[in-house]
Amino acid sequence: MCTQIRIYFEGDKLLKSGFDDFFQETKRRARERRCRFLPISAGSGETACRDFGIALRTHPDVWNILLRDSQGPVDANASASLCRQHGWDKSHAGSIFWMVQMMEAWFHADRQALQKFYGNGTRCYQA
Repeated sequence: MCTQIRIYFEGDKLLKSGFDDFFQETKRRARERRCRFLPISAGSGETACRDFGIALRTHPDVWNILLRDSQGPVDANASASLCRQHGWDKSHAGSIFWMVQMMEAWFHADRQALQKFYGNGTRCYQA
């Protein structure tokens, strides 16, 4: 039985509300099963990996998930390779998910929303 889902995501804590919205359906289903859902900002990719590795040791009875920026094309072995690199059991590869290449491109898809959120001083490049 699930007691908790912890998603360690690469990115600033300001992204937490966006991830809350993105995972709304997942959160609803978790609540139905009396399972707590926690998106956890981990800053950089290496910090996210460190925090995920710590969680594997300190919270072994919950579903720990790592959500990483891909920074480029990802092949089918990327999660297993990350497990080997950090010394995690290969069984954790199924709990590692990769965001689309250059997630930052999402932010530039709606320049008006970006400027509204961050203010008029935001400099957006022109495509």
